[in-house]
Amino acid sequence: MNEKDDKFSILIYKTATVSALKMAIAENKGFPEISQTLRYRGQKLIDAEVLKTYEIPTGSIIELTLENHKPKKRSSQELSVYCDLSKATTSPALAKAAVQQD
Repeated sequence: MNEKDDKFSILIYKTATVSALKMAIAENKGFPEISQTLRYRGQKLIDAEVLKTYEIPTGSIIELTLENHKPKKRSSQELSVYCDLSKATTSPALAKAAVQQD
């Protein structure tokens, strides 16, 4: 994987859950949700939490680690996700999961 492939952008509501962000990554990049671990500033993001809980500014980079969940064979790959936490969304599934802010 080259450096260009290591970063990608996702537009998502601040009120969406971490799980919804993982769903958007899965839809856009094909990485299974179960294989994803997301971290911001070293803190692991919990699936059920709302993104604004972590006070992640718009345009922040969230670290994505992928794990192979096959028995006896675990590997990880680190990628950077440029996460634009705005009111815009690129995924119909996210539109259902997110609540629009005033």
